[in-house]
Amino acid sequence: MESIVNKELVFSYFAGNCSAFQKKLIANWALEKSNEELFFQWLCEWERQNVQYPVDIEAGISRHLAWKESLSNAQKPMDSSFPSYSLGSMFWRKSGAVACAVIGILFFGWLFQDYLLYTTHTTSYGEIRNITLPDESKVTLNANSQLIIPRFTFWQDQRKVHVRGEANFEVVHTIDHRRFVVKTDDNLEVEVLGTEFNVYSRPSGNRVVLKRGKILLNYTVNQQQKTIEMKPGQLAELNSKGEVQLNQNVDVQQHTDWQYHRFVFEDLTFRQVGERLNDVFGSRIQFEEEELANQLISGSFRALDAGELLELLAESGNFQYRKEGNDFVIRQLKK
Repeated sequence: MESIVNKELVFSYFAGNCSAFQKKLIANWALEKSNEELFFQWLCEWERQNVQYPVDIEAGISRHLAWKESLSNAQKPMDSSFPSYSLGSMFWRKSGAVACAVIGILFFGWLFQDYLLYTTHTTSYGEIRNITLPDESKVTLNANSQLIIPRFTFWQDQRKVHVRGEANFEVVHTIDHRRFVVKTDDNLEVEVLGTEFNVYSRPSGNRVVLKRGKILLNYTVNQQQKTIEMKPGQLAELNSKGEVQLNQNVDVQQHTDWQYHRFVFEDLTFRQVGERLNDVFGSRIQFEEEELANQLISGSFRALDAGELLELLAESGNFQYRKEGNDFVIRQLKK
């Protein structure tokens, strides 16, 4: 049986022209998970078609404060009889109520526009999450990261998502060969059809590692658009000048083992290892000696938190550590 809730009825609801029964009917319909996306899509469409006057919030607050001040200075009326209403006052009361409703809808749309337009997956420190996209592509999101997915435009022209932090993608190939695009905050853009790759985008750097398939890497240098085609086993890094450096035949597993809570270090300084712990667990590492911070570390270690990883490193290292809150202080062992 076809639902009696349709686009025309929902638009009337947004305009404030529905009966109490219709409002209840729409509310129950919108609570169903299968209707949630459509409800938000119609809301965005209605707001685009019914652009309101801009609201001057500061001026409104000033008027409200002035009105409160006038009330405090005014004398209270002696007559406590019921107030009388004229036709004019009733008109202005109704107009005010309509204006408040319009402002409320406008403010709701502005305040929650990111929520309405995007689905955002956020991981906390130490958390790894598996996500299935609308096209059945698989994403593994590393700790302290975000994956932002358009609610209504994911399938338009191209499949596009945004990553902050680190994520591993297994992209499915579509019948119509629709592109899949991953963007980062530094305007690095990975374009694929169907493949598996890893994207790292943090303050410490940006890099892409290709495990299988083929991808195009789009970036801008000196306002010029450039594109690099990557092959399996290659690693592309974005340097401080905005240029991409391509490394051949890297160990892909070294850059994707984080999905299994494994850390792989190859001639990284202890300071760089500390930066990695800060990215993943939110723990800052302080060194009492500069020599220790520059010590090189190599190896593969499985750990669920920063303390566990430092304990593993300390077993074969010449240092000891102490915990201060969520942070750690590292010092060399005395000979």
